[in-house]
Amino acid sequence: MGIANLERKLEDERQKLQKEEEEEEEERIREKIEEEHYEAIATRKREEEEADRAAEREFGPRRWPTREEFQRAMRSAQYDRSHFHFAIVGKAGCGKSSLINAFRNLRNKDHGAAQAGTRETTLRIGRYPDPGTNPPREWIVWFDVPGAGTQLISDQDYFLKQGLYVFDLIILAIGDRFEKVDGQILEDCARFKVPTFIVRSKADMHILNSMKEFDDCGRIKDNPELFWRCRDTFVSDSQETVSDGLVKQNLPDQGVYIVSRDVLRCTYNSALKRRELRDSSKPDMLEIHERQLVNDLLAAAAERRCGTRQKEAIEERNREQAMHIEAQERFGGPLRWPTREEFQETLRRTQYDRSRFHFAIVGRAGSGKSSLINAFRNLGNKDAGASKTGTTETTLEIGRYPDPGIEPPRQWMVWFDVPGAGTQRIPHQDYFVNQGLYVFDLIILAIGDRFEEIDARIIEDCARFKIPAFIVRSKADMHISNSMQEYGDYAPITDNPSRPLYRTCQDTFVNESQQTVTEGLARQNLPDQTVYVVSRDVLRRTYNSALHRDLEYRLPDWAQLDSTGVIHERHLVKEVLTAAAERRCETDILSVTQVCTRPDSWIYI
Repeated sequence: MGIANLERKLEDERQKLQKEEEEEEEERIREKIEEEHYEAIATRKREEEEADRAAEREFGPRRWPTREEFQRAMRSAQYDRSHFHFAIVGKAGCGKSSLINAFRNLRNKDHGAAQAGTRETTLRIGRYPDPGTNPPREWIVWFDVPGAGTQLISDQDYFLKQGLYVFDLIILAIGDRFEKVDGQILEDCARFKVPTFIVRSKADMHILNSMKEFDDCGRIKDNPELFWRCRDTFVSDSQETVSDGLVKQNLPDQGVYIVSRDVLRCTYNSALKRRELRDSSKPDMLEIHERQLVNDLLAAAAERRCGTRQKEAIEERNREQAMHIEAQERFGGPLRWPTREEFQETLRRTQYDRSRFHFAIVGRAGSGKSSLINAFRNLGNKDAGASKTGTTETTLEIGRYPDPGIEPPRQWMVWFDVPGAGTQRIPHQDYFVNQGLYVFDLIILAIGDRFEEIDARIIEDCARFKIPAFIVRSKADMHISNSMQEYGDYAPITDNPSRPLYRTCQDTFVNESQQTVTEGLARQNLPDQTVYVVSRDVLRRTYNSALHRDLEYRLPDWAQLDSTGVIHERHLVKEVLTAAAERRCETDILSVTQVCTRPDSWIYI
């Protein structure tokens, strides 16, 4: 027996040492990654400073747009954050207008097409919304920018005068040569952090002309071997021309997309019509880089929109670093991100379905989570199919409760009853990640008489994962009734909810609930947040009658609803539905383009 105990102790010590070694190794790896990250930032900053000095020697001091110029450029472009704004720029005659027409599924002579020609036909920026009626085409607006290098538009301030800094993405169309103004545009795009793509169009015309030098007919089907030889030569010559031009201007090398107008039009529009960009097993012989260009354009635009501007990204990173340090001090450990395996397992466990809204109610044991879910689902606590309630922790694993409603939007909703935090079974250190709360569209935090440390941790993690969170204090009718009984009023609230004592006790309870949360958030250095004070029965009546009266996804006319005992129930319903719809709309935009590479938004699938 003693030998078994000794072996068990030795095994425990061995596991403890192994765990410590693993933690030390993880710490070394983390420190190495951080060191490489900061070194990369410093290197990039030195390169940018050197590029600034070189540009200043070449073109004079760099200028940034004033606030008035920026606002004027936004007005001129009719900038709308719900759309993607793509500009095509370059020298006169390089095929900018034809490219825009191809992307918009129009030929040059079609009605509504951008005017094309061999000379500069674009004298002012043309705005061309995509005529497509399905996403993502309905979100895209194309801009035909006057050609650079003409007498009408000088090179020096081309980028600023045209207001190119407001666009989400810029396509630089080039001709037979890579000009000085092309390099200036690329440098300014890098300075303003605007994704840029170099495109050489009219590939079919150039390849056929090359074939005619060897073959009088110049027909592809008659001599496919000659076609492929001329095609490869044209592609390599175009890339070499751009590479040499970039080297001459001390700019980093960049790939060139070789395209043909008609092939691009067919490829781009057929791909978006299928709502996905998949490789073709039998591509068109004339197809060169069209498919790759389409994929990269949509990916870069969505990534930029997801990350907004460089300044916002830096501020966000600084906030996350500060939050990471504060979390270590307050909660005794670093913030943890779920692994890809944990994320996939959570999606499977919660039966995540993108066609539905997933609402989770969380909080400490006994805070009324299950009763809230029943109220939202129009069920009493004892009804069949209701979430189990009680004064102790009755929820031991996440419960999934589809809304029993058969009309939208209720038929799209799934409610989740999450085990209470702060119990012996569920420690709060990794509560958010362990419970997989990062997959939900919206989180309701149910609180009790006090605002606990675990409540603050949940709010902070919701902000970290960009999930809308609402703080709710339920059982308001019970608390107000208890307060009234202290003054000798034992009549039910529903007898006369407008009587002065009821209003006094209600205001006191609401103010005390808000003050408790405000002070709790302040102690944890978190921003203040509204508390929604509700009663289960009033919420059930308000929420379900509201959705029953309005089945077309609009919020109802609240004046027509029963207002007996209502405190914040109406506001909660309105804010919950609005926040969920806005979040889902944002993620759907990203899902169409199949990208979202920011570390804090990988959750969008």
